[in-house]
Amino acid sequence: MRMSGQPCLAAPRDSMKPSPAAPDQFLQLVRQAEPRLLRMAQRMAGQREIAQDLVQEAVLKGWEMVKAGRLEIGPGTESWLRQATAHAFLNWRRRESKRKTDELAEHHEPADHDPMQQPQQRLEHLDRMEWLRQGMNEISEDHCAIIALVDLEEMSYQEAAAVLNLPTGTVRSRLSRARVALANALLRLRPEMDVKF
Repeated sequence: MRMSGQPCLAAPRDSMKPSPAAPDQFLQLVRQAEPRLLRMAQRMAGQREIAQDLVQEAVLKGWEMVKAGRLEIGPGTESWLRQATAHAFLNWRRRESKRKTDELAEHHEPADHDPMQQPQQRLEHLDRMEWLRQGMNEISEDHCAIIALVDLEEMSYQEAAAVLNLPTGTVRSRLSRARVALANALLRLRPEMDVKF
């Protein structure tokens, strides 16, 4: 039994192996939490099918953590599942954003394109996208997530706050710091470039 003040996540220990009743307890908890998890995921993703996939991913991760003795079934488990669902959403958004960026880079043709300049412009665009990717890899996960949601996915501060489970003011201040961190990372990668946000 977890003492108050102890984290829900713990290092694996032999004494924390799940009890024989753990599958039933976890299933019962999931059944109770599932409607709330699905509502949250659907608000974030906007599509029921994707929301179901996100919740399923979170539940599977939760069960793996329980089996490994790293997550105790109890009052904090639903909170852990909410966070896991939000992380699954962020990962899905990153994959979608990368896929859309790749598709855009492959198929983008400016309206006034000159066939002679198009290859050069395409190379420059791909080069800038790679530079941005490298810069995003240089900053913290928190900074990367907030830039991805607000600047790349064009979410409002309120939407990003709901996804990240943060107050709107915190999203604004973190976004400001994240933009500075990204600009610094981009300048370290290519000092000759001009970076503006």
